[in-house]
Amino acid sequence: MKRIVIFCLISMFMVSAVASAEIKKDKDEMGLYVCSTIEKKDIGFSVKFQKNVVGEEVFYRISAYVHNSFRDFLLENSPISISIDKYPSFYLEKYHYGVTRGYGEYYSAITDSEVSLDLVEKIKNGKNVSIWCEGKTMRPLFLFSEDFLDEWKEVINTTE
Repeated sequence: MKRIVIFCLISMFMVSAVASAEIKKDKDEMGLYVCSTIEKKDIGFSVKFQKNVVGEEVFYRISAYVHNSFRDFLLENSPISISIDKYPSFYLEKYHYGVTRGYGEYYSAITDSEVSLDLVEKIKNGKNVSIWCEGKTMRPLFLFSEDFLDEWKEVINTTE
């Protein structure tokens, strides 16, 4: 019995470590939009890092989403936290929060968390980065560097 429980736990951790990433880019008369979305499909958790260039101004934002059929596995109304190398954690205090329900599933989101240019510079030069969000009944929902750091650096370095 112990072997079955241990096997199940190991399998769960191995599956939850798998993440997929996708980068989208769009340029029009308004400016440049570059976005990296990292998704952990097994737990319905995704994080979006985006760069908007309008004229001479550059804006960065991070959003986190959870969607599943269990209300207890939603995001808490609290800021996203980022840890970079030896620096203390950064909390992205300016954000929007929402929860909706549709078609038997719940959706929660922390959107448009503003990322300062100083923090972007630390991400750009970082080697170990992790991001986490508070969950309603679990803590935390997280991603580590190997899931997203190369994509985020590509978003930061994209100029056209």
